[in-house]
Amino acid sequence: MGVKNGLKLDKRAIQFSFGKAAHQYNQYARLQRQVGDALFDQFSANFTGPGHILDIGCGTGYFTEKILPLASTVWAMDVAMPMVTTARQSLGLREGVFYFAGDAELLPLRFDALDAIVSNLALQWCQNLDSVLAQAYRVLKTEGQLCFSTFGEASLSELRAAWASVDDYTHVNLFMSKEKIRELMRVAGFADVEVISTVYQPQYPDVIALMRELKGVGAHNVNQGRQKGLTGKQRLQSVISAYGALDSQSEHIFATFEVITVTGRKSIPRVRASK
Repeated sequence: MGVKNGLKLDKRAIQFSFGKAAHQYNQYARLQRQVGDALFDQFSANFTGPGHILDIGCGTGYFTEKILPLASTVWAMDVAMPMVTTARQSLGLREGVFYFAGDAELLPLRFDALDAIVSNLALQWCQNLDSVLAQAYRVLKTEGQLCFSTFGEASLSELRAAWASVDDYTHVNLFMSKEKIRELMRVAGFADVEVISTVYQPQYPDVIALMRELKGVGAHNVNQGRQKGLTGKQRLQSVISAYGALDSQSEHIFATFEVITVTGRKSIPRVRASK
C-alpha cells in the first residue's frame, strides 16, 4: 500500500490545475526559480555529466534548461500536457531533448536507463511517494543519482492556521516530513541519502497576493477533501483577519515554505554469499 501525503490527492485536479496555470506560471514562480537554482547547485556539485537525465515535473522548462549542459539526453516530463507544450515552446527544438506527459508513479522508461533523475518542487503532488521512489530506483543505472526538492510539512503553516480558525474543511495541502522522506528513501534502496530542510519566507503585500501566487503556479488546494465551490466573501475576510493577527505589527505578510532537498544514489545490489 502506498504512503500518502496526509490526505488523498485528486490527480485529475492536479493535472487540470497545473495545465490551466501553464500560460501564467512564469509570472508567479519566483520561489520555484529560487529553489531550482539552489537545487541545481547541489546536483551539479556531484554530477558532472554528460549523462541521460530525467526531469520529473519539468513545468515550463526553467530547471530543464539549467541541466542541459550536464546531459547527453534529457527527458522532460510533466503530469500536465500544457506544461510540456510550454516547455517545448520555451526551449525550442534541441538535439537530445525529449518532452512527454507522464506520471511519476508509473514511469514509461526501461530498467537501468538513466544516469540521473531530478525534480524541482513537483513530487509533493504525487499520491504515493514510495511508488515514485521505487520507479526512480528501477529506471536508474547502478550508481545513478536522484536529486529532488519538495515541500515539507511546515509549508503554508500560517495560511493553514488562518483557515482552521474559520471552518473544518481542508483548504491547504498537507506535505510530508523530512523524517518520513528519509525513511522512504532508505526503504527504496538508495544509499548516501542526504535530506536537508530549508525554510523560505517570502513577503507578500496581503493574503490575496499569496493566494493569487499559489493559484498562478497551479499549487492551490488539490485534496479530495477540499470544499467545492466558491469561497464566500465573509469567510475569506475572516481568513484575512486571522492571518493578519499572526503578525499585527507588519504592513505585509510572510508565508513559510519548508523546502526539503533530497539526494541519493542507486546502490550496488548486495550479492548473497553462496552456501
